[in-house]
Amino acid sequence: MGIILDALKQHEKITARDLAQVSGIEPKEVISVLQRMERAGRVRQCNGFWHYKSTADRRGATVEKIGLHELVKLVACLGPVRAGELADLVNANRKAIGTGLCNAFAAGQLSRTGKRSFYVYEKKIEGQAND
Repeated sequence: MGIILDALKQHEKITARDLAQVSGIEPKEVISVLQRMERAGRVRQCNGFWHYKSTADRRGATVEKIGLHELVKLVACLGPVRAGELADLVNANRKAIGTGLCNAFAAGQLSRTGKRSFYVYEKKIEGQAND
């Protein structure tokens, strides 16, 4: 993989066949390595040519960001829900949703039942104590 990356850095753009000739590796192997690196965001293919990407794509670029107020409203509309289910439903980061729900619980806006990663959150009823 290092040979392929070095060759890509040297050339502005290069086909997989030319890259195989330059690196001395079988074209099948070069293509499979390039496809793995494309999934990782290190290279890109455009019009049959492979290009080296100096920066990878941001991991969090495709997930939604939800504020605490919207999160509480969403739990109130949906009813009892786990953090993972809610994150999948709104296409958000599971850790961020879990942290947001925990913060809402600490602020007294939501109630929760269960243990550790199996907490179920719901809208807090007036006068209900935190567990």
